[in-house]
Amino acid sequence: MNLKARRKALAEFISAATTAYLSRASDLNSTKSLNQFFAGLDETSIDTQVASGRIPACRHMQEVIINSRFIDHDLQLLMRKFVVIEPLLKWRIRSGSNSGASDNFADNHANAMIIGPGGLENRGAVQLGVTLLGANVRYPDHRHSPEETYLVISTGYFRNEDQKWMKVSQGGTFYNPGNITHAMRSSDIPLFVFWALSK
Repeated sequence: MNLKARRKALAEFISAATTAYLSRASDLNSTKSLNQFFAGLDETSIDTQVASGRIPACRHMQEVIINSRFIDHDLQLLMRKFVVIEPLLKWRIRSGSNSGASDNFADNHANAMIIGPGGLENRGAVQLGVTLLGANVRYPDHRHSPEETYLVISTGYFRNEDQKWMKVSQGGTFYNPGNITHAMRSSDIPLFVFWALSK
């Protein structure tokens, strides 16, 4: 994909993500954070060149894509736009501590940055990425300084220091304040979530 086509595909994905996120935010803190996040996306973009590539856990992507045909129109559009840019992404396994992760975590998770370090573009202090978990996988407890809002494409479970495990259905959001320990886990189907971080 040439640079012009890549920029167009990314712009269309961001437009779809903006619509889906802002219409589905269910928490005042999340809404405030997302407004700040999408304002940050208006900053001058810097194209980055990162070698793309999938890892073994990406085998779960096909099931996610098939299941996304049955979700709401705005999420279908978001996933269609994501499928266009997905081959450009560099998928990675998590670095750092895996405290609290399930035994099957190592071979059944994948993360990719879309906007931010190692992504397709840098736009200031905001980051937008995705996480994929195979069925019945628990992500490690982790924390980071930016606040974060997940947009859930396939139903899963989420927790942080202030909230016990709660089920979030497809199309739902889950907000984490900055510097709070949090985690997620899949059900009997793969979990696929977008995450938006803003400082």
